Amino acid sequence: MKASSIRNNLAFVVYGIVLILIWQLISRLINESVIVPYPLEVVHSLSDIFKIKQNYISIAQTLKRTIASFSISLTCAVLFGFLAYTLPLLGKLLAPVLYFLKIVPVVAIILLILIWSNSEIAPSIVGFLMVFPLLYEEVINTLSSIDIKLLNITKIYNVSMYYKIKDLYIPSIYFGIYNIISSAFGLVFKSIVAGEVLSHPKFSIGGSIYAEKNYLNTSGVLAWLIIMVTISIAIDKIFNVIRSDKYKNSRY
Repeated sequence: MKASSIRNNLAFVVYGIVLILIWQLISRLINESVIVPYPLEVVHSLSDIFKIKQNYISIAQTLKRTIASFSISLTCAVLFGFLAYTLPLLGKLLAPVLYFLKIVPVVAIILLILIWSNSEIAPSIVGFLMVFPLLYEEVINTLSSIDIKLLNITKIYNVSMYYKIKDLYIPSIYFGIYNIISSAFGLVFKSIVAGEVLSHPKFSIGGSIYAEKNYLNTSGVLAWLIIMVTISIAIDKIFNVIRSDKYKNSRY
């Protein structure tokens, strides 16, 4: 297992070095920093970002919006998913709304939200609207896949709704959405940054990217993208560790 991990890490390092060398070659051929900056320029921009206190506040504010939006999305998805499962009419009423959210481009939704709200709130609303359908459908699918034999047993023994929810529905929903939590959180994060780019609130990663773009500082934009990727990887690792711990604790 350790040997395999070492090989994977080595392959990742080699791939990174090759990618940087190709990047360096393309930068040298084009020789125009606005189009393709040199890797070292991006490193300098990355260093400059971490020298400014406001940038830490921007990162914290974006993560705050992401966590808040994701938490509300998850709560609403579980609540409305369960209600739609028990009340099929509600599911039919929600279907057109969810279909609309899935087919309409993210940019169009962001612009609409900006008309209806302010720049500080808009990114969080966008994050909610992007991930709610995904979590909602997963809740519905999970509840619909519950073994019919279990449901029949609850009817035979006249199990109360409280114990059905506590011992059957909630565990089923938990294990159903557990595997998509990481990707859902990542989707919220990316959607919120996209919303910030268009709404550019005072402190935000997206607003910082927008500012760098206005100054034609391509290396600055790439530096912020590297920060985004690093945050996404860190979040994914955290969820993987939690998932691994849960798996170990669930083994008998």
